[in-house]
Amino acid sequence: MRFGQKPLSHPLLVDAMENEFIPVAVHNNREGKDATILVRFGEPAWNNPVLRFLDAEGRDIVPRRDRIRSSEDVATRLVEVLVAAGREVPDYLRLALRELECASTDLAIAPGQPVPIGSKIRDAKPSDDKYRFKETALRFVPLTPMQATEINASLGRKEDPLHWLSPRQRVLAKKIEAAIKNKPNVLDHLEPPRSTDGLAAYEKELLAALAAVAEK
Repeated sequence: MRFGQKPLSHPLLVDAMENEFIPVAVHNNREGKDATILVRFGEPAWNNPVLRFLDAEGRDIVPRRDRIRSSEDVATRLVEVLVAAGREVPDYLRLALRELECASTDLAIAPGQPVPIGSKIRDAKPSDDKYRFKETALRFVPLTPMQATEINASLGRKEDPLHWLSPRQRVLAKKIEAAIKNKPNVLDHLEPPRSTDGLAAYEKELLAALAAVAEK
């Protein structure tokens, strides 16, 4: 439960796991199918947390790793396995890894600069003046601070900003745009959070507002 509430709580990592993988949770110290799976893969019941990535034949795509203690560990692991499998790493996942690494390094790069996989980097301090971003319906999407910064920069370059969004966020963006088109000020009472920690609560508030619009 602690693993789910902490390392797995980052919304972009949840999106990546749901869209790029088939997630399976196996509990330790539990009888039945969970215990059978642990035996099959040689996992002791006391050893947790472990993240393993298997192909269709049940073989590890990348070497097994335990002691996954942080969201950064999870993000690094997700990117690592997609690269090993020859799969494209979504921009929103690369950005999530970059954002999580900012707390543990002093190396800064400019927003929009390509991110080497596995590098320890920190973005230059983002500007609070996201005026282009604030003029669009995207301002109501539950975004991490770095997503908002990159979207604002993309709009300034007249580029499509949607590649910074996860599939779930793109669906929300369409619903938001439709609601605003129907009633321009309907979501103006909402205040998106400035930190990732508040995104889950804000999204519930947003969904309730969108549901209310749909009922009218």
